[in-house]
Amino acid sequence: MESNIITATGNVIINYEEIKANSTNAKIKINESGKPELINLIGSAKVVQGKNIVNATNLLFNPISNELIASGSAKSQTTLEDMTQVSIWSDYQQFDQNTHTLITSGRVKIVYKDYIATGPKATFLPDTKTHKPNKIVFMGRSKIQEGSRTVEADKLELSVNPKTFTAEGNVRSQFTQIGLNNKLNSSTKKQPKTTEETNKEEKINLDDFTPVNDIK
Repeated sequence: MESNIITATGNVIINYEEIKANSTNAKIKINESGKPELINLIGSAKVVQGKNIVNATNLLFNPISNELIASGSAKSQTTLEDMTQVSIWSDYQQFDQNTHTLITSGRVKIVYKDYIATGPKATFLPDTKTHKPNKIVFMGRSKIQEGSRTVEADKLELSVNPKTFTAEGNVRSQFTQIGLNNKLNSSTKKQPKTTEETNKEEKINLDDFTPVNDIK
């Protein structure tokens, strides 16, 4: 007996076990036992599973392998144990709940606390003991900003606990310090008071220095 296909259109809402999903349209493949084996959400798709929220143009979820693929303006948010959030934007995201691994590619941007990291490809890996999200590895020419410091390298590794990062391969660092000088001029009552603010940006470029392979 071949699997059946259920098609739904117009503000589709799906609740299956711990998964809550909605989209404009959906196609659900049902196996012989009557359970869904593949769910395709099309158009403004959203899936909420535990502490994870995923939005994309197209979402493909396999309840059997517990794998989720998001494509087209994908955005995911994960709440960590300390209740801080990790937000991830990319063209493509692949989640494997069994291995607790997230693979992203295409204009990847990740925001975690004061970290803003961008690159062509990144993988979110779990801790080998706790199996909880703990490390993000960027491959390809990537960049990370932390406050006034910006680091660019061929490979970046971000650690959640402890919060730190390392950079490898053609490392370039730049520090930017923005100072604000306020000057108040006052005169007689007949003359209006004026306030002059001068924004000064000072950049220290370390490109001429010998790169250090590991920066923490």
